[in-house]
Amino acid sequence: MAIKEFRGYSYVAMKSRDMENIDAGVPGNVMQSEQAIHASELSYRRLFEAARDGILIVEVDTGKISDVNPFLIEMLGYYDEI
Repeated sequence: MAIKEFRGYSYVAMKSRDMENIDAGVPGNVMQSEQAIHASELSYRRLFEAARDGILIVEVDTGKISDVNPFLIEMLGYYDEI
């Protein structure tokens, strides 16, 4: 993970494989682990959608944009193209 800058805007660059090392928990607690993952995903999605910073998620291997938060869409002026 690294903080970078582009045209005066700062952003965090993180490779998806960095997130693959997250421990899902003890095998005996599968239900608890699934609930924790769901809660984490929900928390992330809320943060992503509500952030007052532009967030762009790009696939490292392909360069394909996989997600953009509403603030970045607004900041760049792409309202009608969604």
